[in-house]
Amino acid sequence: MPPKNCMNKSELTLNLSAAELNGVVDDVRQFFREERGTEYPAESIRDGIRNVLHSKLDLLAEDLREMFTTPQNEEVHELAQMLLKDQPVMVAETVEVLATAAESIFNGGQIFSAAKLKAMMEYILSKGRFVYKTNLNKLLFYSDMTAFYLHGRGISGSVYLNRPFGPVADPAAEILEDLVKTGRVKIADRTKHYESSAEISSLLDDKEIEVLDWVIEKYGEMGAREISDLSHNERAYKDTRPNEPIAYSYAKFLKTLPTKN
Repeated sequence: MPPKNCMNKSELTLNLSAAELNGVVDDVRQFFREERGTEYPAESIRDGIRNVLHSKLDLLAEDLREMFTTPQNEEVHELAQMLLKDQPVMVAETVEVLATAAESIFNGGQIFSAAKLKAMMEYILSKGRFVYKTNLNKLLFYSDMTAFYLHGRGISGSVYLNRPFGPVADPAAEILEDLVKTGRVKIADRTKHYESSAEISSLLDDKEIEVLDWVIEKYGEMGAREISDLSHNERAYKDTRPNEPIAYSYAKFLKTLPTKN
Protein backbone atom coordinates (compact mmCIF):
# COMPACT_ATOMS: atom_id res chain seq x y z
CA MET A 1 0.00 0.00 0.00
CA PRO A 2 1.43 3.43 -0.92
CA PRO A 3 2.18 5.89 1.91
CA LYS A 4 -0.65 8.11 3.07
CA ASN A 5 -1.06 11.24 0.90
CA CYS A 6 1.42 9.84 -1.63
CA MET A 7 0.69 11.08 -5.15
CA ASN A 8 -0.45 8.35 -7.53
CA LYS A 9 1.36 8.04 -10.85
CA SER A 10 -1.96 8.59 -12.63
CA GLU A 11 -1.87 12.14 -11.26
CA LEU A 12 1.45 12.76 -13.01
CA THR A 13 1.11 13.46 -16.70
CA LEU A 14 3.59 14.22 -19.46
CA ASN A 15 2.77 17.16 -21.69
CA LEU A 16 3.83 15.26 -24.82
CA SER A 17 1.79 15.57 -28.02
CA ALA A 18 1.24 12.70 -30.46
CA ALA A 19 3.45 14.44 -33.01
CA GLU A 20 6.26 14.83 -30.47
CA LEU A 21 5.98 11.17 -29.43
CA ASN A 22 6.03 10.09 -33.09
CA GLY A 23 9.23 12.07 -33.57
CA VAL A 24 10.81 10.36 -30.56
CA VAL A 25 9.72 6.94 -31.85
CA ASP A 26 11.27 7.65 -35.27
CA ASP A 27 14.55 8.74 -33.69
CA VAL A 28 14.68 5.70 -31.40
CA ARG A 29 13.92 3.38 -34.28
CA GLN A 30 16.74 4.91 -36.32
CA PHE A 31 19.08 4.68 -33.30
CA PHE A 32 18.51 0.92 -32.88
CA ARG A 33 18.84 0.40 -36.61
CA GLU A 34 22.18 2.22 -36.88
CA GLU A 35 23.72 1.44 -33.48
CA ARG A 36 22.40 -2.07 -32.82
CA GLY A 37 21.65 -3.29 -36.34
CA THR A 38 18.13 -4.23 -35.27
CA GLU A 39 14.85 -3.17 -36.84
CA TYR A 40 11.90 -2.80 -34.45
CA PRO A 41 8.31 -1.98 -35.39
CA ALA A 42 7.28 1.58 -34.52
CA GLU A 43 4.37 0.35 -32.41
CA SER A 44 6.64 -1.88 -30.32
CA ILE A 45 8.94 1.06 -29.66
CA ARG A 46 5.95 3.21 -28.75
CA ASP A 47 4.67 0.65 -26.25
CA GLY A 48 8.15 0.17 -24.84
CA ILE A 49 8.59 3.91 -24.28
CA ARG A 50 5.22 4.06 -22.50
CA ASN A 51 6.20 1.19 -20.20
CA VAL A 52 9.57 2.75 -19.36
CA LEU A 53 7.93 6.10 -18.64
CA HIS A 54 5.30 4.47 -16.43
CA SER A 55 8.02 2.76 -14.38
CA LYS A 56 9.81 6.10 -14.02
CA LEU A 57 6.57 7.75 -12.90
CA ASP A 58 6.09 5.00 -10.31
CA LEU A 59 9.49 5.80 -8.80
CA LEU A 60 8.90 9.52 -9.04
CA ALA A 61 5.55 9.31 -7.27
CA GLU A 62 7.14 7.36 -4.42
CA ASP A 63 9.99 9.86 -4.02
CA LEU A 64 8.05 13.12 -4.32
CA ARG A 65 7.68 13.72 -0.58
CA GLU A 66 11.40 13.26 0.06
CA MET A 67 12.32 15.21 -3.08
CA PHE A 68 10.50 18.36 -1.93
CA THR A 69 11.26 18.17 1.80
CA THR A 70 15.02 17.52 1.73
CA PRO A 71 16.68 20.95 2.20
CA GLN A 72 19.75 20.32 0.06
CA ASN A 73 17.83 19.01 -2.96
CA GLU A 74 17.93 21.06 -6.16
CA GLU A 75 14.17 20.59 -6.52
CA VAL A 76 13.54 22.34 -3.18
CA HIS A 77 15.48 25.41 -4.31
CA GLU A 78 13.71 25.48 -7.69
CA LEU A 79 10.29 25.23 -6.05
CA ALA A 80 11.14 27.96 -3.53
CA GLN A 81 12.18 30.32 -6.31
CA MET A 82 9.00 29.64 -8.27
CA LEU A 83 6.89 30.34 -5.20
CA LEU A 84 8.78 33.57 -4.49
CA LYS A 85 8.41 34.64 -8.12
CA ASP A 86 4.68 33.96 -8.15
CA GLN A 87 4.06 35.60 -4.77
CA PRO A 88 6.52 38.49 -4.33
CA VAL A 89 4.71 39.65 -1.19
CA MET A 90 5.99 36.52 0.53
CA VAL A 91 9.58 37.79 0.22
CA ALA A 92 8.86 40.90 2.28
CA GLU A 93 6.88 38.88 4.81
CA THR A 94 9.66 36.28 5.09
CA VAL A 95 12.33 38.95 5.57
CA GLU A 96 10.23 40.62 8.27
CA VAL A 97 9.82 37.32 10.11
CA LEU A 98 13.54 36.58 9.91
CA ALA A 99 14.52 40.09 10.99
CA THR A 100 12.28 40.07 14.06
CA ALA A 101 13.24 36.58 15.20
CA ALA A 102 15.25 36.93 18.43
CA GLU A 103 18.01 34.47 17.51
CA SER A 104 17.87 33.73 13.82
CA ILE A 105 20.91 32.66 11.84
CA PHE A 106 19.59 34.98 9.12
CA ASN A 107 19.67 38.15 11.25
CA GLY A 108 22.92 37.45 13.07
CA GLY A 109 21.16 36.71 16.36
CA GLN A 110 19.89 40.30 16.58
CA ILE A 111 16.44 41.79 16.21
CA PHE A 112 16.69 44.24 13.33
CA SER A 113 17.38 47.86 14.29
CA ALA A 114 16.86 50.50 11.59
CA ALA A 115 18.53 53.04 13.88
CA LYS A 116 21.65 50.89 14.15
CA LEU A 117 21.80 50.30 10.40
CA LYS A 118 21.58 54.08 9.96
CA ALA A 119 24.41 54.52 12.46
CA MET A 120 26.54 52.04 10.50
CA MET A 121 25.87 53.89 7.24
CA GLU A 122 26.72 57.29 8.74
CA TYR A 123 29.92 55.98 10.30
CA ILE A 124 31.11 54.33 7.07
CA LEU A 125 30.24 57.41 5.00
CA SER A 126 32.06 59.73 7.42
CA LYS A 127 35.46 58.17 6.73
CA GLY A 128 36.29 60.11 3.57
CA ARG A 129 36.10 57.21 1.09
CA PHE A 130 34.35 57.42 -2.28
CA VAL A 131 31.42 55.22 -1.38
CA TYR A 132 28.45 54.68 -3.67
CA LYS A 133 25.33 52.60 -3.11
CA THR A 134 26.88 49.32 -4.29
CA ASN A 135 29.99 49.84 -2.15
CA LEU A 136 27.89 50.75 0.86
CA ASN A 137 25.73 47.65 0.59
CA LYS A 138 28.81 45.43 0.53
CA LEU A 139 30.56 47.29 3.37
CA LEU A 140 27.44 46.79 5.50
CA PHE A 141 27.38 43.09 4.59
CA TYR A 142 31.06 42.57 5.46
CA SER A 143 30.63 44.53 8.69
CA ASP A 144 27.70 42.49 9.96
CA MET A 145 29.28 39.20 8.88
CA THR A 146 32.68 40.05 10.37
CA ALA A 147 31.05 41.04 13.67
CA PHE A 148 29.22 37.71 13.71
CA TYR A 149 32.48 35.85 13.05
CA LEU A 150 34.28 37.65 15.87
CA HIS A 151 31.57 37.97 18.50
CA GLY A 152 28.79 35.56 17.53
CA ARG A 153 26.38 38.43 16.80
CA GLY A 154 25.88 40.82 13.93
CA ILE A 155 25.55 44.57 14.40
CA SER A 156 22.32 45.68 12.73
CA GLY A 157 20.18 42.55 12.71
CA SER A 158 19.74 42.99 8.95
CA VAL A 159 18.68 40.10 6.74
CA TYR A 160 20.93 40.06 3.67
CA LEU A 161 19.49 38.76 0.42
CA ASN A 162 21.24 37.30 -2.62
CA ARG A 163 20.74 40.06 -5.21
CA PRO A 164 22.20 40.40 -8.75
CA PHE A 165 24.95 42.81 -7.65
CA GLY A 166 25.77 40.91 -4.46
CA PRO A 167 24.41 40.68 -0.90
CA VAL A 168 22.04 43.50 0.08
CA ALA A 169 20.32 44.29 3.37
CA ASP A 170 16.65 44.35 2.42
CA PRO A 171 15.78 47.75 3.99
CA ALA A 172 19.10 49.47 3.11
CA ALA A 173 17.87 51.45 0.08
CA GLU A 174 14.91 52.90 1.97
CA ILE A 175 17.03 53.81 4.99
CA LEU A 176 19.72 55.47 2.84
CA GLU A 177 17.06 57.49 1.04
CA ASP A 178 15.70 58.66 4.39
CA LEU A 179 19.17 59.72 5.53
CA VAL A 180 19.58 61.78 2.36
CA LYS A 181 16.16 63.39 2.77
CA THR A 182 16.90 64.41 6.35
CA GLY A 183 20.31 65.79 5.39
CA ARG A 184 22.32 63.40 7.56
CA VAL A 185 23.86 61.97 4.38
CA LYS A 186 24.74 64.15 1.39
CA ILE A 187 25.57 63.39 -2.22
CA ALA A 188 28.79 65.04 -3.39
CA ASP A 189 28.19 67.56 -6.17
CA ARG A 190 30.90 66.45 -8.59
CA THR A 191 31.54 62.78 -7.86
CA LYS A 192 28.01 61.90 -6.64
CA HIS A 193 29.32 59.62 -3.90
CA TYR A 194 27.66 59.56 -0.49
CA GLU A 195 29.21 61.33 2.49
CA SER A 196 28.29 62.13 6.08
CA SER A 197 29.65 64.38 8.79
CA ALA A 198 27.59 62.80 11.57
CA GLU A 199 29.26 62.08 14.88
CA ILE A 200 29.69 58.50 16.09
CA SER A 201 26.36 57.20 17.31
CA SER A 202 26.07 56.02 20.90
CA LEU A 203 24.22 53.01 19.48
CA LEU A 204 27.54 51.56 18.32
CA ASP A 205 29.73 50.08 21.04
CA ASP A 206 33.54 49.86 21.00
CA LYS A 207 33.64 46.34 19.54
CA GLU A 208 31.30 47.32 16.73
CA ILE A 209 33.37 50.40 15.95
CA GLU A 210 36.48 48.20 15.78
CA VAL A 211 34.74 45.93 13.29
CA LEU A 212 33.61 48.86 11.15
CA ASP A 213 37.13 50.33 11.16
CA TRP A 214 38.62 46.99 10.13
CA VAL A 215 36.12 46.58 7.28
CA ILE A 216 36.69 50.14 6.05
CA GLU A 217 40.44 49.56 6.12
CA LYS A 218 40.19 46.28 4.17
CA TYR A 219 37.45 47.12 1.67
CA GLY A 220 36.93 50.87 1.79
CA GLU A 221 39.19 51.75 -1.15
CA MET A 222 37.62 49.20 -3.48
CA GLY A 223 35.54 50.43 -6.39
CA ALA A 224 31.92 49.36 -6.78
CA ARG A 225 32.75 46.73 -9.41
CA GLU A 226 35.68 45.33 -7.44
CA ILE A 227 33.84 44.86 -4.17
CA SER A 228 30.76 43.55 -5.98
CA ASP A 229 32.85 40.92 -7.79
CA LEU A 230 34.51 40.00 -4.50
CA SER A 231 31.16 39.46 -2.80
CA HIS A 232 30.02 37.26 -5.70
CA ASN A 233 32.96 34.94 -5.01
CA GLU A 234 32.15 34.49 -1.34
CA ARG A 235 30.54 31.19 -0.37
CA ALA A 236 27.83 33.20 1.37
CA TYR A 237 26.71 34.34 -2.08
CA LYS A 238 27.68 31.38 -4.27
CA ASP A 239 25.96 28.81 -2.05
CA THR A 240 22.73 30.84 -1.82
CA ARG A 241 20.03 31.02 -4.45
CA PRO A 242 18.87 34.33 -6.01
CA ASN A 243 16.64 36.34 -3.63
CA GLU A 244 17.24 33.89 -0.78
CA PRO A 245 18.39 35.14 2.65
CA ILE A 246 22.06 34.55 3.45
CA ALA A 247 22.86 32.73 6.69
CA TYR A 248 25.37 34.49 8.95
CA SER A 249 27.01 31.11 9.53
CA TYR A 250 28.78 31.69 6.20
CA ALA A 251 30.83 34.40 7.93
CA LYS A 252 33.59 31.93 8.81
CA PHE A 253 34.14 31.27 5.09
CA LEU A 254 34.77 34.89 4.10
CA LYS A 255 37.96 35.18 2.05
CA THR A 256 39.40 37.85 4.38
CA LEU A 257 38.86 37.76 8.14
CA PRO A 258 40.49 39.46 11.14
CA THR A 259 42.35 37.46 13.75
CA LYS A 260 40.27 36.53 16.76
CA ASN A 261 41.64 37.65 20.10
